[in-house]
Amino acid sequence: MLQFWGVWCGYHREIARQMDSAGLHYTTPLMDLQNPAKTKVIVVTLAETTPVLEAASLQSDLRRAGITPWAWIVNNSVAAARPGSALLQQRARNELREIDAVAHKHADRYAVVRLLREEPTGIERLSELSADGLDQEASLITTPGMRPKDFPSTPTGQGAFS
Repeated sequence: MLQFWGVWCGYHREIARQMDSAGLHYTTPLMDLQNPAKTKVIVVTLAETTPVLEAASLQSDLRRAGITPWAWIVNNSVAAARPGSALLQQRARNELREIDAVAHKHADRYAVVRLLREEPTGIERLSELSADGLDQEASLITTPGMRPKDFPSTPTGQGAFS
């Protein structure tokens, strides 16, 4: 990832150098990514220690490049699926620590999507995860300040990233 950023930032610097010396107006892909009016970056992770730490590291790299993630998604959450088996309930309890870390250390806004029976592939299935279909498949959308212990017992339909 760092090599990719190095190349991209090098490209940006070279274009800026050439265009500035010519007095021309320009926009680079990096400038578009840095513009929150044009681009919303969403960090997606699993509710496990290593993926959350890697996503936090990615967020740090993005911020160093002047890109601020708009939101985080904790995907395939067993905790949000409210499992019945004792084994999965233990895994769900372990996930709550990581969801809490996302909520209080890393993200201003975040969503938790429960583990689904089927992958949401295609426009129709992905649309079911949107605000209109939220109570169908997604477990919940959180608001700033909501803690994992406050998760509702039934899905909510309050809209994505309120």
